[in-house]
Amino acid sequence: MRGALQRLWRRPAAVAPARDWDGWWRERGERELRCILMTAWDPVGAGPVAAAWDEYDDYLPAIAGRLRAPADGEQAVDDLADLLETLAREVIGVPPAPREAYRDLGAALLAWRTWSFDQDGRAAGDPG
Repeated sequence: MRGALQRLWRRPAAVAPARDWDGWWRERGERELRCILMTAWDPVGAGPVAAAWDEYDDYLPAIAGRLRAPADGEQAVDDLADLLETLAREVIGVPPAPREAYRDLGAALLAWRTWSFDQDGRAAGDPG
């Protein structure tokens, strides 16, 4: 399984500054992404079990890699949808959800990244 995860993880050429991204990731990004995956994705249904909330932690780096420097527009949504679908089908081994479900989650992850990382958890235009 590790080889499959390494194959899926890629570091984009243009990435967010390491200090900003790494600090945000340690402070809250990883925890927030874990919550999103356990409540909005959860292909094995582990969400209701508190002890299983690390179920998808092995996949966080691959997903975060796509979010650190996402492609533009619909390509970013497609990249995340492809990754989530591949993780579910090939790595976890569950039947894939409808494609639109992965695209919806990809769009939501990008919106979350904008809100949590780019806007520091504030509404657009809010000086904080």
